[in-house]
Amino acid sequence: MVCQKIENYLITSTYKKSRCRRRAQPIRLEDLSEVITDLESEMDRSQIEKVFDILSQNYPLFSEHDNEWMSDGVNSTPFKNSVSVTLSTMTHTKRVIRAAVELFSEVSTPHELEQLTDEHLREIFKPVAHYSRKKITLKEMCRQQIEKQGGKVPQFRE
Repeated sequence: MVCQKIENYLITSTYKKSRCRRRAQPIRLEDLSEVITDLESEMDRSQIEKVFDILSQNYPLFSEHDNEWMSDGVNSTPFKNSVSVTLSTMTHTKRVIRAAVELFSEVSTPHELEQLTDEHLREIFKPVAHYSRKKITLKEMCRQQIEKQGGKVPQFRE
């Protein structure tokens, strides 16, 4: 009875929260607070946790499906973050991450990015939209960071 109540909530909440009804979004434990409150009168906390452990094997939790930007490290430094954001304009996230991961396997500073050839950058950026223009923009951004900021990404807007 209790498992069924939680499972029904999981199903209806993933259905409601998904933008596309065919694809379920991960559930956050915070979203389940109302169900937990209802169940606390019927079960003790350890029983509730056991039920959630069993159900989480079938329903993904947000913590298990981390933000792709975080898990792939494309925003782990200010430099990587600024480059990834520049690549993301008018491009699907998965394509940006694919290009950024490939790029960051070779470079980690503006100096290194500026030294790559245009042809090589074009090949790396091919998955993203407007890759030729973004290559030019990123090279210019790196050049300005080197000249004006000593190769460091500014921490504040100026």
